Order: sequence, then C-alpha cells, then structure tokens
Amino acid sequence: MSRLSSKLSEAVETFPVKDVTVCLNRALAAERDRLMGELAAVQSENRMRKDTKALREQIDAVTARMQDSLVTVRITGVPYAEYQRWLNANPPRKGKQELFNVDTFFTYAAKRSASIVDGEVVEQITPEEWDLLDEKLINSDFNAIAAAVLEVNNQGVPGFLLTASARTAASPVTSESHSPQE
Repeated sequence: MSRLSSKLSEAVETFPVKDVTVCLNRALAAERDRLMGELAAVQSENRMRKDTKALREQIDAVTARMQDSLVTVRITGVPYAEYQRWLNANPPRKGKQELFNVDTFFTYAAKRSASIVDGEVVEQITPEEWDLLDEKLINSDFNAIAAAVLEVNNQGVPGFLLTASARTAASPVTSESHSPQE
C-alpha cells in the first residue's frame, strides 16, 4: 500500500459545521436591538451604573422571552466534488461577472447541507420546512447562512501549519523568497 493509500484509508470523514441562530419572533428581536442600542448610548455617555443595570435587566428579560423563538440552522461542509456540482448547477447570470449565480446558489447549497439543531437532536430540514423558513428569514439571517456555506466549504490547512511551513527555509513553497547562497 502506498503512503497516499495509507493516509486515505485513515482519513477521518468529518466536514466542518457552522451554526446560525435565527430569531423567528421579529418583534422581540427588534425590542432587544432597541434596548441594546440604548445600553450602548448610556455606556458611551458614562452614565451611572444604575442606568445600565436597569437596561441589562430589561435585555435579559427580552432575551429569555426570545428563547422559544430561536432556531439553530447547522450548515455542514461537503466534499469538493459535491460543492463543484452545486456551483455548476447555479451558473453565472448573463451579463454578470460572477463565479456563480449569487441569487440562487446559497439557498441551493443550504437546502442540501443544513439541519436543525435542538439541544442534542439534529434533524434534516424537509423541503416543506425550507419553504416555511424562507418566508421567515430576513436579509441578515440569509447573509449569515450564506457566510456559513462559504466558511464550511472553503476551509484549508490550519493557519498554524501554514505559518510553520512558511518559516521553513528548505521548503519549496515558502512565503519569502530566498536567494541561493554562493
């Protein structure tokens, strides 16, 4: 068995995941955002601690009420070949300079790699559930899911390995060019 075959047989087939939490009760989310803005204003004015204490208590109360409306969507990375099939299924729009159709790709990818996480329970999202979820997502939710799709499918060699490799003078692929010694 070659070294490559040996490494391939020992490979752990887990792919990166990214969780995105979405609040489906927009009124509570808006109230929490408003209170967070007030808290930031109070803190920037260096007002008394009792002002911030009251606001923090209100934020905690709203956050507690939000818990039942939170949904965690887990995006899981896929093998390179599968990801390329997704890109090919969403070709660039005519007249646009893009690698893929940004209007369709992220939803396409999310529907094929997402699940719902509830504590220890992880379940696939059915097509019917996606249709309902799509009606509830706002732009920032969608952006977070799109970012998760990119993140879990574009991870490479961990940074510390690249950094160590870049410092190895004998390496043919270093970040610095070395002139030959005479």
